[in-house]
Amino acid sequence: MDEKKRLLKNTVIISIGSITTKILSFLLIPFYTIYLNNTEYGLYDYICTLGTCIIPIVSMLMDESMFRFLIDCKSAEEKKEVITNSLLIQILGMFLIVLFGCVSYYIFNIKYSFFITLYYFACSMAYIINPILRGQGLFILYTLYNASISLLLVTLTLIIVLFFDMKVDGLLLANASAHIIISILIGIYIKIWRFFDFRFYKLLKIREMVLYSFPLIPNRIALVIMSIADRIIIISFLDFATAGIYAVANKLATVIGVIYGFFGIAWQETAARVVKNEYSKDLYNNLFFTTYYFLASILIWVLTIVPYIFYFFIDVKFFKAMNYIPLLFLSAYFYCLAIFLGGILTAYKDTTAIGYTTISAVITNIILGIFLIGEFEVYGVSFAHCIANFIMFQHRKFYVNKYIKLDKCNISIINLLIAMFVIGAYYWKNQYLNFCSFFLASLYLAFILKELGLMVIIQQKMYGFCSRKIHK
Repeated sequence: MDEKKRLLKNTVIISIGSITTKILSFLLIPFYTIYLNNTEYGLYDYICTLGTCIIPIVSMLMDESMFRFLIDCKSAEEKKEVITNSLLIQILGMFLIVLFGCVSYYIFNIKYSFFITLYYFACSMAYIINPILRGQGLFILYTLYNASISLLLVTLTLIIVLFFDMKVDGLLLANASAHIIISILIGIYIKIWRFFDFRFYKLLKIREMVLYSFPLIPNRIALVIMSIADRIIIISFLDFATAGIYAVANKLATVIGVIYGFFGIAWQETAARVVKNEYSKDLYNNLFFTTYYFLASILIWVLTIVPYIFYFFIDVKFFKAMNYIPLLFLSAYFYCLAIFLGGILTAYKDTTAIGYTTISAVITNIILGIFLIGEFEVYGVSFAHCIANFIMFQHRKFYVNKYIKLDKCNISIINLLIAMFVIGAYYWKNQYLNFCSFFLASLYLAFILKELGLMVIIQQKMYGFCSRKIHK
């Protein structure tokens, strides 16, 4: 299968599952606000956020290592070797979770210790199943696995909280049960025991896999810190109300990153699978060129509809958030490009570069944000976030160029003029100018799609879909 078509297919599959998962999660928010008070929901959210840091540490992020090494496997024996040695580390991590849970209960008497331990233990099972599915290109099963967990979570949450009157412990129990049940079912379906054979235990292989995944641990934690650092700075130097306005502005930019993340997961697999092929450099350059211009045109177009989104869906007291969105969109643009380059670095197993570039961006974001907030308030924080992601993008581009030479993507005068007109119309807040900028951005997007050859793919897909409907 052509690599571009394969990448597009995998992106669509992952997108469907991820969107389903996020919709189901979103539908639970009103339920949470009805049956939980602010303290209970805040505690549950804190436990879940803490898990995103604890589980990668105790598992040594062997899920990332397993996924990458499985792509290189050519035989069943090689797959057994990778999965067996990875599982040994992950099982040790799950044992440590149980041990810490017992200590927290019997020594520190921490509330909900049992349910927290069960939740972290259950989530660790997904760190085993997901890389096995992704590493073998089973993206449909990967999507069904994660969507099924979300669907069962919604069902169990309603049952446990409503009928058993459990609050935080009920949410943790529902989440843990959903992960355990679906993981066991998928494990039986793929016959996961086929991949484990203690005869393939090799200390050198474990060392190799740990050396790959270890730099990704601070990278994962740094991304969590970066996502909350801006709010902490704003709350510390300004107030909670301003942090709320910034959160609304950042939400739209975050959506761009989340949607691009669907492509990023599929891209990571494609980049790693073709890295040793003779045409890999051409593919990397071609897709980088496509991503560079397509993302820019999409963000310019989305910016023209932001005023309408606020007018119809956002309360007037948050309208000030519109002022910060262009900077945050630019920040999201550089972040997405950095994620793309991260896929290439993953293909070459240079996780040290990934970790270093992320940490340097986080440090820049915090220092520059603190320095600028006094004079420029939220604009300063937004600018700091943008510069941090730009630095991460440029750093990763530098490291990628050690392996392949990326072609230079030039920005034409027409591109700059269109962007300047759209941003000017956005801040001018004139209805007629907004309509003109929307029309111009739509033409520009159509032009970019045509130039990149994406319009032909869209037309073919639409023609094929209509033909099937007519024949039916």
